This record gives sequence, C-alpha cells and structure tokens, in this order.
Amino acid sequence: MQENVYNNYCFKCGETFVAEGKLNTVCPNCKMNELYQTSVMSNWILAANNDYFSIIEERVNGRKTPIYHICSKRSKDEIGQIKWYGAWRKYCFFPNGETIWDNKCLEKIMDFLQELNTPVSKRTAKNKL
Repeated sequence: MQENVYNNYCFKCGETFVAEGKLNTVCPNCKMNELYQTSVMSNWILAANNDYFSIIEERVNGRKTPIYHICSKRSKDEIGQIKWYGAWRKYCFFPNGETIWDNKCLEKIMDFLQELNTPVSKRTAKNKL
C-alpha cells in the first residue's frame, strides 16, 4: 500500500519539503512545527509577510494565474485568498467566512492587490524614477 505524499511549507524558514504519510511533521531545516499543508501539484512561495498574516503564492500546474493564500500567523489557518476574477479582469480578495478584518490588515491586502493589478509596464516605469 502506497503512503500519501504531502508537500509542506514552513512559516519560520520558508522551506518546502515532502513528508510521506505524515500530516503533522517537523521542518527538517529549522525543526519548527509551523507548517502549511500543500498539494503535490503546486509550487508555493512566500509572497508577503507581516505581523498578523502571511501571503503564500501557489502556482498550480495548468493554471495561468497564481492563487495567493492568506494564512493567519497565530492559528496557521487560511483566512482568505487573492485570486484572478475573470469577470472584472483583475485580482480580487476573497475572505473566508467568519473572519474579521480591521483597517490595518485590509490596508496590507489593498497594497498587495494594487501591486498585483498594476500592469508590468507601469511597475517598470515607476521603478526607473
């Protein structure tokens, strides 16, 4: 019988590693148990970090745009996502139900969305100034 294979992402050191058949495991790099379970079909990158939550970019095979998972630093739960919304042709924020957001956290999300939704040509011109 083949064991399940899980990719894990460590919040402390940013290490991604495979754990076979184990849902709760320890990061081999820093020995921390603050992990975010991921799937084997994806590539995960820490995109943004602040005092309350981390934004983790997931690149899914066969999908044109990444999904950004917003994860609480305290509980390690996913509390929202930022993903492409085709009807509006831009990235939008999708908070999980029963989550509460204050102005500081929403401002961080808005800044991240602004960066994502700014065309690459405008970002390049802005950085040259």
